[in-house]
Amino acid sequence: MSQIIQENLHFLLSEVETQLQQAAEFFRTPSPKHLATLESRRGYVSNLRMRIQRETIRLLSRSRKPVQQEVRMRAVDNLAQALELLTDSARGCLSEFARHADDDLPQPPKRKQFRRMLKRITLALELVEPGLFDADANAAVRLKQRSDRLQLTCDNLQAELIEKPPSEKRTALLPTLFACYSLRQMALSLEQMAEAILAANLGQAINLSNLAHIRQAAAELKRPLKKLDVSTLAETRSGSTIAGIRKNSSSRYLAIYKEGDPGKLDEEVQGVESWHEIYPGLAPRILAHSEKDGSASMLIEHLPGQTFESLLFADDGALLEQASRQLMRTLRSIWRETRNRKAEPAQFMRQLDKRLPSILSVHPEFDRPQLQICGETLPALQTLVDDTAEVEARCKPPFSVYIHGDFNVDNIIYDPSEKRIFFIDLHRSRYLDYCQDISVLMVSIYRLKILERDRRRRLMAVARTIYMACRRFAKQEKDDSFDLRLAIGLARSFITSTRFIFDKALAGRMYMRALYLMEQISAVKPGQEDRYKLPLKELFLE
Repeated sequence: MSQIIQENLHFLLSEVETQLQQAAEFFRTPSPKHLATLESRRGYVSNLRMRIQRETIRLLSRSRKPVQQEVRMRAVDNLAQALELLTDSARGCLSEFARHADDDLPQPPKRKQFRRMLKRITLALELVEPGLFDADANAAVRLKQRSDRLQLTCDNLQAELIEKPPSEKRTALLPTLFACYSLRQMALSLEQMAEAILAANLGQAINLSNLAHIRQAAAELKRPLKKLDVSTLAETRSGSTIAGIRKNSSSRYLAIYKEGDPGKLDEEVQGVESWHEIYPGLAPRILAHSEKDGSASMLIEHLPGQTFESLLFADDGALLEQASRQLMRTLRSIWRETRNRKAEPAQFMRQLDKRLPSILSVHPEFDRPQLQICGETLPALQTLVDDTAEVEARCKPPFSVYIHGDFNVDNIIYDPSEKRIFFIDLHRSRYLDYCQDISVLMVSIYRLKILERDRRRRLMAVARTIYMACRRFAKQEKDDSFDLRLAIGLARSFITSTRFIFDKALAGRMYMRALYLMEQISAVKPGQEDRYKLPLKELFLE
């Protein structure tokens, strides 16, 4: 932390403590002069906060680690902002008494309790500097605990004032309630400071309620928390946070930390364990898993290599081809190893039906009604979905295999040194039609925002190569309705993926491909399901 930030933060804390003492003095001997003093010093607090903000911007512009440094500098700025808000709340405590006064200030009831709470807030501020500059996570925890106790005290005091208002001082009741609210806001500012201290120390915004999970992760890695960097890698649509944990100043991750909803993480643990039993070596090892206070976390083995997504964005064609070949070898091996005679249809159109409301909330223009064009009738979107579902019901898969369940390009890792494929994010793994995984994979390639013509063509070539390899497998396994089921899966994935895409041009192309496929599929007559051929070039040629 720079000297400029340390000095200005020290002065800011000192000024906040001075203003809190003025507020406490008001509750000892109410007088307008105390409010006047706070108002006169308002600009000094604002100037100190602005100096800190300017320094954080300067440091960020010079940083060689912009992501972590951005989190740290934003945390420092948030802490300074919380201190400024605390002084605003202190003025709020006093201003309501002045606003409701005629000639004399009303004597606030519960003055002793208010002075005591202001003193507790002042003492709590002593934890800020050691917490921030000594990387003391325990100081942040104690600050949060004091905030919680103060909030509870304020809530109890407010309830007492409402239930049993002091009859002899009713004129002071309203400003006293407002003062109680302002004190609660000051306690909340302490909580914001505690979380800012953690974020500044760890390089990642972490909810204090989940600190126990991070500490357990550090214990599993046999390293003190202050010697670890925690950096955000992703924030999933399900609300989970994924972070990498590494030694300070190291570029190599020791493990991957994930926190989120206990139910979803339990599903992922079960998914990983099932892969270890069914097909060992494909999934990462779980190093730790814990649940506490309605949240859960897990520590996962860090896998070497690159995601398939990063390979598609890179310019190394030879490495991408190598990874694609190894992926198909791995998939064929999994499918043969886990083949089950019991058919488990994917029910693609049922999946689409469930997601249609969220799709149309993002792209309401997709809700196509029945149209008449040059004497031809174009069915409505819902009609196409229903008609496609009828065809889907006639072409059940001949067998099921154990699938990934969320087979996007960012959930596949390739290690070129060992020429191995790994799967991650396995909470949806189960026995199902393998067309589920293939369709999701192909569309996740298509929807990548790579617009440069040659690179876009390479993307489409990869998608077509995956299809051809899967089609050869289907022929070997005498899966005659493969093309039709894959087409239904692609239609589902093309349109459901648009709810995450705000680029109208890309979303529109995906939507039109889904309509095109569903119009073709709904025209397939009973008994002709095995004759359908996927229009590969029309779908994956741009």
